[in-house]
Amino acid sequence: MYRYAVQIPGASWIEIADYHGFISTIRQQFNVSEKGENLDIKVATSEESKLLVRIKTADAYISHLNAEKGGKVGNWKEIPKDLINYSEKDQILNESGIEDAIAQGRKWALGDIKALTEGPVKILAFMLAEAARFTVVQYSVSEMLVHEQEYHWKMFELLLKNWKDLCKEKCQSKEKTFGLSMQMTNIYTKQLLNEARTEEEKKWLKQMQATAETLCKQGYPMGLSAC
Repeated sequence: MYRYAVQIPGASWIEIADYHGFISTIRQQFNVSEKGENLDIKVATSEESKLLVRIKTADAYISHLNAEKGGKVGNWKEIPKDLINYSEKDQILNESGIEDAIAQGRKWALGDIKALTEGPVKILAFMLAEAARFTVVQYSVSEMLVHEQEYHWKMFELLLKNWKDLCKEKCQSKEKTFGLSMQMTNIYTKQLLNEARTEEEKKWLKQMQATAETLCKQGYPMGLSAC
C-alpha cells in the first residue's frame, strides 16, 4: 500500500490517503503558488521506504531527491540534468517500475551514486509531475496502481514534450493549465496527430487516444472534467 504526503510551503506535512487526493493537492499548490517556490512531497511503499521529491511549482519539474531513514531526513540532492531531460528511449510504465523507481531514488539519495538512471527518473516524473499536468496521466497511473495496467512512455511522449507550448500562455497567469482535462488533451492530441512527422509518432498518439477513451468508458475522470 502506497503512502503519500505533501508539505505546503511554510507549513507542516499533510498525510494523504489516496493517489487521486495526493495529485489533487499537488495540483492545487501549483495553481496558487508564487513563482520560485518549491513543493516537497513524500511517497512510500512502506513506513521504512520513504522517498522525498522536490518539485518546482512554476513549471512542475522534479528537481531534487531526498530520503527519510530512521525518522531522520537527509540532505536534498539535485537530480542530474541529463536524467531530467527526457530522451527518446521508451520506458515501460507499471507498478513494479514505480516500486523500483522509489527504491532506486532512495538508494541514490542515501549515497549510492550509481543507483539512479533515466528510467526511474522518468517513472517518478510521470507519476508525480506529469500526473499533475495532465489528467490522462493521473488516471493512467491509477490504473497501474489499482489494476496492474501497463503502458509505454512512447504513448505519452509527444504530449509530455509539448507541455511548454501548452503552458507558456497560462502557467504564469492566474488561469493556469495544471490538470489539463481529458477533453482538452483529446483536442490537443488531434492537433499533434495532424503535425506528426512519422508513422511511428502517429501510432503512439493513436494508442494514447485509445487509452484515454478506455479510461473514460471505465468511469474516469470521476466528475473532475468531461471526457
